[in-house]
Amino acid sequence: MRILHIISGMGKSAGGTSEIVPKICSVQQEAGLQVVLASRDIGSLSDTAVQAQRNGVVLRLFRGMCSPVNKISFSWDMMRNLGKIV
Repeated sequence: MRILHIISGMGKSAGGTSEIVPKICSVQQEAGLQVVLASRDIGSLSDTAVQAQRNGVVLRLFRGMCSPVNKISFSWDMMRNLGKIV
């Protein structure tokens, strides 16, 4: 089975989903599933994202932007390429 997770970012200081989703991905990978984790590329990765990648999770990072006003993020790069992953 193939699983695709999509989150807005996996930065070192983000916390929340940037910590728990890579852990979930690692457990799924260890269970024999093929796991891809897609996110905006915001520079440095959290330690849990790096560990997930070491465990075999495929990380797909896309260029994106985040509005400083309302913190909403968007990535045209991700929108154009998600179909190829799916």
